[in-house]
Amino acid sequence: MIKTVNLTKKFGDLLVFEDVNFKIEKGERVVIIGPSGAGKSTFIRCLNFIEFPTSGDVYFDGKKIDENSNLPAIRQRIGMVFQHFNLFPHLTALQNVTIAPIKVKRMSEKEANEIAMYYLSKVGLADRINHYPSQLSGGEKQRIAIARALAMKPDLMLFDEPTSALDVEMVKEVLDTIEKLAFEGMTMIVVTHEISFAKEVADRLIFMADHHIVEENTPSEFFAHPRTERAKKFLNKIVNI
Repeated sequence: MIKTVNLTKKFGDLLVFEDVNFKIEKGERVVIIGPSGAGKSTFIRCLNFIEFPTSGDVYFDGKKIDENSNLPAIRQRIGMVFQHFNLFPHLTALQNVTIAPIKVKRMSEKEANEIAMYYLSKVGLADRINHYPSQLSGGEKQRIAIARALAMKPDLMLFDEPTSALDVEMVKEVLDTIEKLAFEGMTMIVVTHEISFAKEVADRLIFMADHHIVEENTPSEFFAHPRTERAKKFLNKIVNI
């Protein structure tokens, strides 16, 4: 579905990641873990050109993506859930979910509302449709953000540290929502520090460190038998794996 070839990103002289070769097939669930500063979040933002790579190539459905591609059309097919929700504060939960289908896909308000209600029910928030973001908990805001992304009916979902801005008691409700989507067959890439989630959900786990993909394996093999000293060092710092 999507792959990268020698993808590199720099901010000026600052190297974020270098020569990353990656691919995901339809229906796969890939989780990316690693220390802070490894380039994980920037990498997935480069997959739909929220950030532009410095060099290397991104291919989606076999076609190369670059600044000359129809990026709005591509982004419709690649849903993105951010760390800090990015909801519109002046819109209700329902309006936050319907705005893109109406504005981008030119749906009628009736059709957009029906789709929004389906996905808001799916994430367990059908009773919050008239609430504004300021009236919602962090976990509810993130689930609204997930419903908003799903309402565009993407082929691939990207999750960028979806629980990092949440209180501990709110993490589970968001992870449970993502896990449900995963086991329904949604193709997804998840950047996370939640190791138990990675073990439970991922078909494939990628460990990024020092600006590169250091290891790639099934979660069971990675956690039981890390192949590199860098991975062993990382795992030694994690409690209760």
